[in-house]
Amino acid sequence: MFRRPSSDSGTWIAAWVDRNGVPEMVRDHVPPYSPDHLVEWGSITKAVTATAVRTAIAKGVISEHDEVLRVVPRLTEARFSVLELLEHRSGLPRMARPVRTLFQRDPYAELVERRLDPKTVVPLLRQGDRLYSNLGYAVLGEVLDEAVGSWWAWAVEHVLRPAGVTTATLEPRPAARVLPRDRSGRTLDPWPVGAGPYAAAGGVWSTFDDLCRFLGSAACESATPPGWQSVPGADVINGATRHSRACAIRRSGATRVLVTHGLRLGTRLERKTVELARASCPRLSADD
Repeated sequence: MFRRPSSDSGTWIAAWVDRNGVPEMVRDHVPPYSPDHLVEWGSITKAVTATAVRTAIAKGVISEHDEVLRVVPRLTEARFSVLELLEHRSGLPRMARPVRTLFQRDPYAELVERRLDPKTVVPLLRQGDRLYSNLGYAVLGEVLDEAVGSWWAWAVEHVLRPAGVTTATLEPRPAARVLPRDRSGRTLDPWPVGAGPYAAAGGVWSTFDDLCRFLGSAACESATPPGWQSVPGADVINGATRHSRACAIRRSGATRVLVTHGLRLGTRLERKTVELARASCPRLSADD
């Protein structure tokens, strides 16, 4: 039998939040969590990017039907649309060089401060078929870079700041990060996602309260928010990184969102989130 690591392994926190952006903690901060320290968003970043792209479309800066090759000419094989990237239907794999990624301890290390290699931005599946793709959202970041100058500056101005988020960053101070420790007490470092081209796919950090504020802004609309997934009876989104995990769920059309964040829990965090949501929202049935 394997023993679970000691120290802060398996820690998680949770809060309900509505459109007013004030979290109601249901599992309070415990070490290493702290209200003024920063948690990793992982793929919840994609909701920021998707909303930023939708805002650019609404303002006429780009069109969802634009071929990416025309917006970013250096990506010579990017013969798919902005909409196909948003919906994970471009045919791009999950990561560039997917086979190599399977054997890397840190799939992002070699990409720090670098751009995507055009030779890796090539569809492997038929366009139109759904395949979840971090690479696709990295490409969306470059689409916004070309269209507005900086995807991150655009996202801060048009997505995060309007949601009341003030602590979001791609480059957190090491001492400000919420990180787990191993049994010997050694801090387990995160992947440097925000320091390279995959920042738009999973690079954001902020306080837990600001993560809640952003996700709570989704309660302003009854439709499934950009970057979220619709499942029977609910809208959901999650993000998983090396050691951290974040998850959010709301009943379809509801005005409250349950937000959780965990360290070294794996998919158990999603199960705990659903169980907690069902306890408060009986309409989320066991089959949902």
